[in-house]
Amino acid sequence: MKKILYTVIFLLSTHPIFLVSFPEMIQLPAGTYIMGNDELRQLHKIDADGVPLDTHKEHKVKVDSFQISKYEITFKEYFDFLNDTDYKTYAELEWSSRNEEKLGKNGFREFFSASLYPNYPVTRISYEDALMYCFWLKKKTGKTYRLPTEAEWEYAATGGKMILFPWGNNYEQLNTAHSIEYYFDATFKNAIFPVDKFTKDKSLFNVYGMYGNAMEWCLDAWDPEYYDSSDYENPLQIIRKYFNEICVRGAAGYSMKSGVANLKRRLGLSPLYESDIMGFRVVQESTPSIFNKNTEQESVYYYANGRVNDSNVNRSE
Repeated sequence: MKKILYTVIFLLSTHPIFLVSFPEMIQLPAGTYIMGNDELRQLHKIDADGVPLDTHKEHKVKVDSFQISKYEITFKEYFDFLNDTDYKTYAELEWSSRNEEKLGKNGFREFFSASLYPNYPVTRISYEDALMYCFWLKKKTGKTYRLPTEAEWEYAATGGKMILFPWGNNYEQLNTAHSIEYYFDATFKNAIFPVDKFTKDKSLFNVYGMYGNAMEWCLDAWDPEYYDSSDYENPLQIIRKYFNEICVRGAAGYSMKSGVANLKRRLGLSPLYESDIMGFRVVQESTPSIFNKNTEQESVYYYANGRVNDSNVNRSE
């Protein structure tokens, strides 16, 4: 009998679903909170490209209950996806085209290795790379995973409170070994750390790394004026008004000299953007209500079943 039991345990332990790691999730309750911050508003201002600057208008929103990953997706978790599929990230394709002769076919994965940084947030992740991980999680688990909406992200980061940082409203430079002026001064070496290193960067919901470490993709299209007309319940901007950009939240690292980056700040980037400081986390839906969109809307945007239908995002290998 023991031999049979050990055999069953062995077979189960070698099943593919047990050979990969999945993100640890935290259940968040439904809630209503004030999104945005009037003190950050920039009214009637236009940048050099003719795009309005973000209004950050304070407005009340309601989000349904959902689960969010306690930490940013790690190299270990993401490389389990890569090793289980034939998928190549946008960064890997670009790397291979530039360096294959010099570094060989697998040069990218040897350089950005899960064995070197297993507990660090995975970076050099484009928007589509993040979506494909969500789709894979759904196939593996049978549960609906996706990126957080911007409203869900801010709710998880602030605990529904009017705060700029997880610890309150007074800025602190958590990493003093380096000092940088702004997001894009950051690099992997001076900005990215193990996902559980800075315990002060823990939200009221016990979610880590939402202020700093890697910047994170949200599901929403970038719209600097969306707060002026946002839906009240489970808001999601699906229309790409400005250069097809996607909303990004969170700072890069912990070395900012000032509080210019905080839990309320928003940013828009190309869906093909990838860098040393670009990562993501995931949400598991508790209810399907967020994506009750009409067929036309669903056909042009990624939604709960994890598909990418937008030709502006798709790329061929």
